[in-house]
This record gives sequence, C-alpha cells and structure tokens, in this order.
Amino acid sequence: AWRSPASAPEWGSGGRRFKSSRSDRLDRAKGGWNSPLFFLYQRAKIFHNMALILHYGLDQHSIEDDAQLFFRIGRIKSGGVIFSQNSYPSASSTCLKARRLMERQPVQDFCDNRLDKLIYQAKECGLQTGIVVNCFLNKELYNLENFTAPVSYTGAVYNPQCDYYPVCPNNPVAVQTLLADVDKYLGRYTPDYLYMNHFQFPFDWENEDLDIQDSMPQFCYCPFCLTEFSSVIGEIVNNSEQIEQTMPEWLEWRTDSILNLIIHVKKHISKSRTRLIIGLPPLALIDLPFSTGLLPYSILDEGLIVSPQLYHRTKQKQLVWIEDILDQYRIDLNLRKIWPLFKVESRNEFGYFTRFGGIFGNLILTGLDFNRD
Repeated sequence: AWRSPASAPEWGSGGRRFKSSRSDRLDRAKGGWNSPLFFLYQRAKIFHNMALILHYGLDQHSIEDDAQLFFRIGRIKSGGVIFSQNSYPSASSTCLKARRLMERQPVQDFCDNRLDKLIYQAKECGLQTGIVVNCFLNKELYNLENFTAPVSYTGAVYNPQCDYYPVCPNNPVAVQTLLADVDKYLGRYTPDYLYMNHFQFPFDWENEDLDIQDSMPQFCYCPFCLTEFSSVIGEIVNNSEQIEQTMPEWLEWRTDSILNLIIHVKKHISKSRTRLIIGLPPLALIDLPFSTGLLPYSILDEGLIVSPQLYHRTKQKQLVWIEDILDQYRIDLNLRKIWPLFKVESRNEFGYFTRFGGIFGNLILTGLDFNRD
C-alpha cells in the first residue's frame, strides 16, 4: 500500500497538520520545482523497483550523507528505504554541524527530527518506508536498579563485555519497553514496515562463531524463563540440570515463547497497515531455533515476512556460504518468499546480490558507502 505524494502530511507550527496545494508541498519539501529532489521524484514514478530496498543507518551516516540518500536511491532504482537509529550516535559518525545542533537540544529529539525529515522526503518520493526496532536489546535497562539480566546455562548472570546488551524476551519490562517503542514509531512515523531486529533469546551472532557446538542453548535461564517453563511442564524447574533432562520440551517451549510474542506484537498493531519483518541471524536453519527460539516457517504461517541477515565477520567474502544458507531456506520453506538482507561493500557485490531479487522476493541492502560511487 504505497502512499501517494499528494496525500503526504505537511507539518505547520506547533506540529499541526494543514492542507496545502500539491505544488506548495513540493516546493517546501524539495526546495522548488527545479530542485534535484523534485527531479528525482518525477523519475521515481517510473523507475521504482520494489524488489530492492535500501537500509540506511542514521548512526552510520552524516547529515551530508542524508542529502545524497535520494540520489543514490534513484541510481540503484530502489523502491523503499528502511531507517535505523541509535538514541546516542557516536561522535565519529556524526558530522560537526550535527554535533553543534545536538548541543542545543536533547540527543533523542535531534535523532527523531532527523528521522522525521527523511521519512517525509521518502514518502514524498513515493517510496515505501520502514524502521528498524531493536526488540530485545536495550542498554538503558541495564541501568535500572531492579533489572534482571539474562542468565546463561551455567547459572551466570550476563555481564556485558562489549556493546551488546540483550534482555530476555520473557522479562515483562522488556516486553513493555518493546510495545512502547512500537507505539512510538507507529504514532509518529506510520511506516510501511517495522523491521524487528533481535526478536530472539540472547545470542550475539555478530561476534559469536556461527558453527554451533553447544549441547544447550546459551540463554536464557533467568527466573522468568524457569517459572514459565515450570508452569508448562507441571513441575518446578530451578536449574539447568533439570532442563537438560527435558530438553525436547525446553526447545519447544522456547520456540512457542518467541512465536507467541510475535503474535502478540502483530495483534498490537492490527489496526495499522504496517507490516512486520522479522530479522533472522545467519545461522543454519537447523541451528536457528536452538540458539534463538526463532522458527521461520511458523512466522511465515502468521503472514509475516522473514529476513535472514546474510553477513558475518568470519563469512563476509564467502559467497558460497550465502548461497548455501539461501538453498536451505528455499528447500525448508518450500520456495516461499523471503527478504534476505545483504551487506554490500563493492560494485561487484551489488551486482552479485541483486540477481537474487527474482528468486526470493524483495532484497534489503545495507553497508552502501555514500562517499563514493
């Protein structure tokens, strides 16, 4: 359901909407009829290709990059853009002009205002829009006095050693925070898609080895998980040794827990037209439910979109590995459409990955360098 540029909202003083002519809106949004962005808007009506979606991270790109975004979209003929942002962008990824603006207003307000502008411009160009939601990953919760961190199968409470702050999906605070974030994005931006990242039990896949050798899932064995599992099997479970004796039931409960949470979020947004995309770590399909609780075909059965994130520090240039994972999805899901996410770092990789568009469905590309052609 694409949004017509003629129906896009205009924001006046005080954040109130008002009606204006199509020509007035285009003049204000794009800097006049002769501006490059308006020219791109005219081309977009012909060249948009929904088989290709661009991921654009605000914390990875500067405001100068923002000005180039829609030129790049026009060149690669993308039909949509998915935005991601951190509440606290690093100084290295934020230009001097942005840092000066941030000194005059709260950081979160600065990020939201920047995202406001980009999403509005994307809709004016007839593009579909999406926002990445980091579901069960929240650094701020670790600062709460009574926060319960995830617990490993050894009984150790998770202590962050890097910039990875997972929360257990069965923690009520985590679920409340997630729903609040979803409500914020729907209310403020009304995107076409929410890309649900880290919707899983804790597993730092970007830093972990993808060759799973664990006899038990790494996480989570916190009080919330043990209590919930105990109620399902009808006996008190308070340690990993007991779980090891009921491993089939434990693994089934984990996948049911994640799927039920996904269904809960789906019902929560049922009154909107926004669709959910569930991001999947680049694990072999046999290891994915074991390590994360994610079961792709059950998610597809709910009418949602799955998006395997096909990049990793140890596999980045191994294209055979990517094709092997895609073959697993093609066979296991009986040729059902998926939206794979690829990290593109060269022109050759762009050409290689885009050839999958006609096979699997829409493609999501990330990692494009906006400082070079």
